[in-house]
Amino acid sequence: MNTETPVERVLGKLHGVTGREPQWSARCPAHDDKRASLSVGEKPDGQVLLTCQTGCTFEDVLGALSMRAAELFPSNPSYNGKNGSTGHMDEVASYTYTDEQGKNLFQKRRYLPKSFLLFRWENGEWKAKLETVRRVLYRLPEVVAAAQAGRIVFLVEGEKDADNLAALGFCTTTNYEGASKDTQKPKWREDYSKSLRGAKLVVIPDNDDAGRAHALNAARVSHPYAESVRILGLPGVPDKGDVSDWLASGGDADKLKKLVADTPPWTPPTTLTAVNTSATLAVRDASTITPKRIAWRWRLRLSVGRYHEIVGFPGIGKTALVMDMIGRLTTGDGWPDGDPCEATDVLIVAAEDEAEDVLVPRLLAAGAALKRVHFVDGIKRGEHIEELDLSRAFDFAEVRRLVTEKNAGLIYLDALDDVLGGNHDGKGNAETRRALAPIRQLARQTGATVLGLRHPTKRVALGPALNNGNGSIAYGAVCRGSMLVTVDPNDPDTRLLLATKSNISRLAPTLRFKLVGERDDDPPKISWESGTDNRTADDVLAALRTKEQENPNDTQEELSKVEQAMELLREWLKDGWLTVPEVTSRASQQDVSPKTLRRAKENLGLKYQRAGFGKNGVTFCGLPGVPYTPTPREVGKHGETETAPSPQPLTGEPDAAGIHARPPHARPSEKTAPWASTQVEQGDAWEPGTAA
Repeated sequence: MNTETPVERVLGKLHGVTGREPQWSARCPAHDDKRASLSVGEKPDGQVLLTCQTGCTFEDVLGALSMRAAELFPSNPSYNGKNGSTGHMDEVASYTYTDEQGKNLFQKRRYLPKSFLLFRWENGEWKAKLETVRRVLYRLPEVVAAAQAGRIVFLVEGEKDADNLAALGFCTTTNYEGASKDTQKPKWREDYSKSLRGAKLVVIPDNDDAGRAHALNAARVSHPYAESVRILGLPGVPDKGDVSDWLASGGDADKLKKLVADTPPWTPPTTLTAVNTSATLAVRDASTITPKRIAWRWRLRLSVGRYHEIVGFPGIGKTALVMDMIGRLTTGDGWPDGDPCEATDVLIVAAEDEAEDVLVPRLLAAGAALKRVHFVDGIKRGEHIEELDLSRAFDFAEVRRLVTEKNAGLIYLDALDDVLGGNHDGKGNAETRRALAPIRQLARQTGATVLGLRHPTKRVALGPALNNGNGSIAYGAVCRGSMLVTVDPNDPDTRLLLATKSNISRLAPTLRFKLVGERDDDPPKISWESGTDNRTADDVLAALRTKEQENPNDTQEELSKVEQAMELLREWLKDGWLTVPEVTSRASQQDVSPKTLRRAKENLGLKYQRAGFGKNGVTFCGLPGVPYTPTPREVGKHGETETAPSPQPLTGEPDAAGIHARPPHARPSEKTAPWASTQVEQGDAWEPGTAA
């Protein structure tokens, strides 16, 4: 026997379920849902309520779940819901929808507790689910006859209201789906309007937002077909009230006829807004516009009040570069090409890196004025911090307020896609343009420069340099300027800042820089080289593309992975040496491949020394310039910790795993500890099989 409750059956068929009793959210199965727009509720009697916020019909959702409407109700009469409800449903009304000739099509049944189920007429009986049955208006034969005669047809919300008006002698209809809010998919179908061809249509909305939105949509779609359209708001109806409430409070046929006569015909708005009919086009003659020069934060690279982007692989020095730019902006130091820089505050939004151990140390290395740098971690609600989403009006308004409050001149979006909304995947052209619209508005409304960080393609792209940003081409199209950070194809230690696009000026010349630090574990600092580079972005990328073809291992992505592995090694080895197996294990946990780890070790020039001999020996590795300091080390499988003395220098080259062979003049001693390093006098050669 299946003991699942209805809500358990439903939730088990859904994906992306969040929430808790009695309300959940999930991805709607009736459309390609990326933002969990399906609301699932459980009533006190155990009935399941399903609502798609994007407008999918109840039948569409049920069909996608392969469920019948009856399965949303407790099937066991003894089921005890909350508040002592038994889960029993009483049918209180049924409303039959027919075609123009009066033949049954489908039926809508009303139950108590208030709920509805739909059935189709098939082979002489009613069956659950509408499936492909034709959708029509309620009381269709009467509606078609009245419309063809040019008489009044009332459109209300709900079959009960339609029957109540029909009892007064009026031709009245409704659609079975009910109303939808203006933010949802409209439930009114054009086929319904075609049935009203020639009618004098009077639409009476329920007194709520959904009712008014539904009435406007039905009126708009029906206007080309009906002889006339009126939208009649009934006086004295309470909030969320309807025509039945109006009739119950004293309304009658004569009063309704007078209200209709006093209501002017409705016509679709002729302006761009569907509500404010006083709106008009805003038009200016070019002769009245005073030209203005482009205002710059950094001439030819960052303009005031516009959106720009920077593209580059992780680990290539892109973040250090931006921190250098922020350092100059917060102090007013000149730009590396000699242009002046005006001091301003800066917002860092949705940072990918930790502020404490990555960004702030790099800001300090860049000489930034930290009091002028403000990190926006998200939207705080109580003790919880939610991710920022600039597509939400509240989030947008809060960021705009902070920009104004701090008089910030730069907004750095360290993870651009993270602030563009949960539905955004960065692939669709039109979708990406819509997602970027709030960022452009933020720049225009505040006058701040918005700089967004974007990752590049895995390999150097063919065609224009602008194509090397990952995702939709709309990213590059929407920004006013784009910069790309790459490795110099002629010098792997040098980085290039390339201009790949500018809508408002000529392209800025290429600049060169290197990452430097007094110690290997210091936060990277930018050292700009003097002058500019004559190579354009297309020149550099063509050279990189050729280099990739000659050596597939030297792709920008692979070089970036090596840089990241080098950063990890610097961090792990800055305080002392580690065993090679320990380094290899840590690298594996960070998803660093053996090939990438080997290249990183080679680039850093790691030093290797070995302590002990045979199966008890172990090889250490360390950074150049970092002396080996005896410290407690894990002996590995022996499970003991001892102090390791200075290991003996190794000769020869390391093998593929970075482990050196034992020098031939070393011999073990039975009296030494596993970690002991045996120093052998020159000439005291030892060969296997000889006596000590």
